[in-house]
Amino acid sequence: MSEECVKNGYYCPFVQNPHQLDQYVCLKCGIKRDLEKKEKSEVLDFIILFLVGILIAIVFFRR
Repeated sequence: MSEECVKNGYYCPFVQNPHQLDQYVCLKCGIKRDLEKKEKSEVLDFIILFLVGILIAIVFFRR
């Protein structure tokens, strides 16, 4: 689970917090991130991409 860290702009390896299993901690700068928020944003991204795909298909096949 590597992603761009807001604090310093480079990719940080996020590891699971041993004390709180639903939380991830950045190894380089110590930023904590909750697992639930990450999953919700991924689901939201998927829904948005799905709707955009349907919209493109509708526009494409109307012609």
